[in-house]
Amino acid sequence: MTFRTQDVGDQGHIERLAGKRESGSWDTQAWLVSKEDAHLEGDKLVPDTEDARDLLAKLGSEPTHVKGDIFKAKDRRNVPEREKPTTAQQRAGTENIKKAQAARRGS
Repeated sequence: MTFRTQDVGDQGHIERLAGKRESGSWDTQAWLVSKEDAHLEGDKLVPDTEDARDLLAKLGSEPTHVKGDIFKAKDRRNVPEREKPTTAQQRAGTENIKKAQAARRGS
């Protein structure tokens, strides 16, 4: 129905192209990575910046070259609600609580 881009990290470098579904939820359609943030070595996309490294690490598979400047990668696995919170989510929540408590204590 609707599409929009969002800057991720430094402005104008990595952008997320998101589409709005009829249900009202948003879904990532594509990632737009500047040529300043990654380069091509053979058929492999190699990140040049920390933001690009983070993005490529979070994808579900390694991007494969399709043609020209177009690459294709699988999404991360969709975790069903019945399996949440995952171990990683529990760990992150615990760390965030500890950070908030330390900030309140002023340490």
